[in-house]
Amino acid sequence: MGNYKKVACVHNKVYPNHNQSNDSYQTKSSKLEFQRGNKHITLLNDSKMSEMVYKKHYGTVQNITMSPDNRYLFVEYHEISSTDNSMLGKIAKFDLKTKKLIKESPEMEFGHGQSLSYNRHEKILYLIVLGRNASKHAKIMRINPNNLKKISLTKVKSKSYLISDQLIFDKYNNAYSYTKSSNNINGKNCLRIYKGKVNKKHSKLNLKQVIKHAPGSNNYPANIPQSMAYNQRSGRIYFVANGEIMSVSSHKLGHLKRKDIQDTVFNTNKEFEGLTFDSKGYAYLATRYQIFRSTRPL
Repeated sequence: MGNYKKVACVHNKVYPNHNQSNDSYQTKSSKLEFQRGNKHITLLNDSKMSEMVYKKHYGTVQNITMSPDNRYLFVEYHEISSTDNSMLGKIAKFDLKTKKLIKESPEMEFGHGQSLSYNRHEKILYLIVLGRNASKHAKIMRINPNNLKKISLTKVKSKSYLISDQLIFDKYNNAYSYTKSSNNINGKNCLRIYKGKVNKKHSKLNLKQVIKHAPGSNNYPANIPQSMAYNQRSGRIYFVANGEIMSVSSHKLGHLKRKDIQDTVFNTNKEFEGLTFDSKGYAYLATRYQIFRSTRPL
C-alpha cells in the first residue's frame, strides 16, 4: 500500500487551467463551455434543479449523488465549519420528479463531505468523515438513504496519504479514492488512484495507478480535488478540480496509457463542488450556486 515506485505512472498532457474560483451568487451562468483539452463537453444550467438544491442553502453544497433509478438526488451541505477540524452538515434528499425536498438528515459531524456516494450493491449511502488535517481520525459512515439516519460509523486505520475526501463505488462494488500529491514522489501535483473494498467490517484501498499531472495543476491554491464520480454507462471514473474534469476507464487502471486520459478545461471561474451521473450517462455538476447538466451522455 502506497509504494509509489512499484505503481505505473502515466505522463499525461497538461492543459492550462486558470480558474481562480472567484465566482459569486450574483454571477450566474447559462452554460459552461469547453475551453481546452481532448474531450469536448458542454454543460447547461438546469434551472429547476438549481432552484431546488439552492432554495434553502446558499453556497454550502459539498457533493451530490444520484440514486441508480434517477429518482432521487442526495446533497451534502455544510452547516458549520469550526477551527478544531470538526465540520457539521446535513444531507438532503430531493425527489427529481416533483423537484421537492422530501427528507433532511439531522445535523451530524460529516467532515468535509466531499465523499458522499451511493453504494449500488448495499443500496446505502457512504461518507468518509474527515476533517482538515485529521486523517488519522478518519471514519466510514454508512447512511440509510430512506430516512438519512446513520447506520454505522467505523474507524479507518491507515496512513494519512491513503485517506482523502473522495469515495465512489462502481457497479461491481469496487471502491475508489484518489489524492493529489504535495511532495515530489512521482512529481508534485500527481494524481494517485486507489482501488479496493469498503464496507462495514473491512476497508482496504491499494494504490492502483499514478497520473503525472492531476486536474487543477496550476498555481492557484484553491484548485484542490473537489469531487469524484463514476459513470455506470461508460465505466469511467471522473476527477474534478475547479474548472476542470478528467476521466479514465476503470477497466484500464494499472495499465493506463496517455491516450486513455480524457481532460476538459472549462472557460469559467466557478468553483466546482460535486459531480454525479444518471443511468443514461448524463453528467450533473454542482458549482457553488448552480447545477449544470451535460448536453449529451458522456
